Amino acid sequence: MGSKNIVTKVILALNLLFMLLNLQFMFRITDIFTIIGIFLAMRTKWTGFGTSLWMVLLAALLSYSPASVAKNVLVIWGADMQQPWTAEVAAALRTARNSTPGVESLFEESLSFTKLKELPNSQTWVERINSKYAKVDIDLVIAFEHVAANYLHGALPTLLPGSKKIAILGNGELPDLANLGSDNSLEQHVRDVTYLLPNLSEHLLISSLPIVKSAAAELSSTHAELTLASDALSFEQMFKRAESLPKTGAISYAVMLKDARGEIRNPRAVLQELLKRTQVPVFVTYSTLLIPGVVGGHVLDAEKVAQLMIAAMVDSKPSAATEHLGTLKLDAAALQRWSITTDKLPTEAEIYNQQKTLWDTHPNLILGAAAVLLLAMGAVVFMALILRSRQAL
Repeated sequence: MGSKNIVTKVILALNLLFMLLNLQFMFRITDIFTIIGIFLAMRTKWTGFGTSLWMVLLAALLSYSPASVAKNVLVIWGADMQQPWTAEVAAALRTARNSTPGVESLFEESLSFTKLKELPNSQTWVERINSKYAKVDIDLVIAFEHVAANYLHGALPTLLPGSKKIAILGNGELPDLANLGSDNSLEQHVRDVTYLLPNLSEHLLISSLPIVKSAAAELSSTHAELTLASDALSFEQMFKRAESLPKTGAISYAVMLKDARGEIRNPRAVLQELLKRTQVPVFVTYSTLLIPGVVGGHVLDAEKVAQLMIAAMVDSKPSAATEHLGTLKLDAAALQRWSITTDKLPTEAEIYNQQKTLWDTHPNLILGAAAVLLLAMGAVVFMALILRSRQAL
C-alpha cells in the first residue's frame, strides 16, 4: 500500500506542476481549491476508491478553463495600417497582447482604399479571407471602426463560419453584430472646447467623415455655435470659410480627406495649411494630429481602445462601459499663445510640451551641487569655530 501512496502523491505533485505551468501563475478560484485539494490528498492515506475519486475530481478541475479566451484572433482594420491612427492602435494592441495569456495568435487584415477599389464585390473579399484562414481555427473576428464593421456585417454569416464576431467603435447601429465602444469623443470634445473658450461665438467643425458629419448634425441642436464644413465644399472653399471666422471663433479639425470635386489630400497636410491660413485656435479629434500649433482636443486614447479589444478577446461578456475611451490632451505652448486658462481642467487632462525646469532635466546635478555647497558651508563653520577657540586661548 505504501508504494501505491507514493505513486499517487507523485502523480498529484506532477498535476500541480503542470497546472502551474499551464496557468502561467494566473490563478482562478477553482485553481486555488484544486491546490488545496492536492495537498489534502497528499496528506491522506486513502487508497482504492478514495484515491480514485480524488483523481477524477482533480482531473476535472485541472482540465477546466474558461472557454471565453480566444486563442486565434483576426482583426480587420477599417483603414490602411499605415494611417497614423490605425497604426497607433495596432501598435498598442500588439503590446497589450504580448502580456495577455491565452491569446496565442493575432492575425491582421486591413480595408485600405486601394484594396477596396480592387475588390469587385464584398463576396470576393469573403472568399479571400475564408481561403486564407481555412487551416486556422479563428475563434474571434474583430472589426475596427465603422468601415470594417459594415463589411463584417455584410459578410455575416458566411465569413469564417463558427467564429465569434464583434465590432470595436463600429457605431453600434448594425443589427446582429455586437459592438463595443461608443465613439462619443466628438461630443466630449465639443464640450471641452466650449469650456476652454467661454467667449466662443462660432465653432467650425471640419470633416469629410460620414460618422463625424452625422454626429455634428445631432450636436448642433444643443450647441448653436457649432457649424460644419464638409466635403460639400472644395478644399479652397473650406479654407476661405475658416479664414472668415471671427477672433472669438475656433476650429475643430476631424479629418478632411476629400472635397466636393473628388480631390484627395493628406489629412495632415490639410491641417498644416489650416494652421498657416487661420488666426483662431485649432483643435483636433485624433491624437495622431496633435502637431505643433494645434491647441489639442479630446481624442481617443489608443491604449484604452487596445485594452477594450483585449477585453473582447479574454471575456465572453466584456464590459460595454466605454464612456472614457478618450483623453483631453493640450499643448502648453498653444494654451499660452491663445491665453487659455487651465485652472479648472479635469484631473485626467494631459498637458504636454510644458517648459521643463532645471530640476526636471537635471535633478541629480542639483542634488549633487546642493550637497557640495552644504559640505563647503559646514567646513567654513568648522574652521571658524577652530579659529575662535584658538583666539580664546
